[in-house]
Amino acid sequence: MTVRAPHVLLCALVCAGACGDPGEPEPTHWLEGSLLQVMDLGYDEARIRFAAEDVSLTFVRLKTLRAVPATDGGEPQEAGTTEEYPLVVAYRFVGEGRAPAGNQDLDLTAVDDTGRQRGVVSRNVSNDPRNVFPGLVRGRLVFHDALQPQSTVTGSFHVTFENGVEVASGRTVFTNAWSALVQP
Repeated sequence: MTVRAPHVLLCALVCAGACGDPGEPEPTHWLEGSLLQVMDLGYDEARIRFAAEDVSLTFVRLKTLRAVPATDGGEPQEAGTTEEYPLVVAYRFVGEGRAPAGNQDLDLTAVDDTGRQRGVVSRNVSNDPRNVFPGLVRGRLVFHDALQPQSTVTGSFHVTFENGVEVASGRTVFTNAWSALVQP
């Protein structure tokens, strides 16, 4: 197969647009899978939010806020940080009568008594309208440790999205080794 120069240039431009802001430090971790071909899945830390009816694993990208430059035409200065959420994997265990224990393997494709899928994948990234993903054909979320507030938990997850016309349709995303702080 021969690759033509315009195709290489197009691929480079797409990657440059998806690879983040110029001057922004690279993320410290990356999720894996074919979803990376269509969106940036770099992250700096992971967090677990644990509530009475659900648990979510949130991958967090820390971004620099820049102040508007002064009227003298100087460069924008760092004004703090903000967060984006390139991927959130949530599981609703309402109706199961229990929260996930340590070494728990959750089937994200399971349905509750109303017929709704328990697993949901979403994201919240500035200037990206893609925030909800298709349903899951396959999906697992594994906690290797008990979910105790302020503890660090390790685990893995993988999902495959249903086929369709949305950008994530038929694609996969996973990581075999995340570490996250459990937040109340």
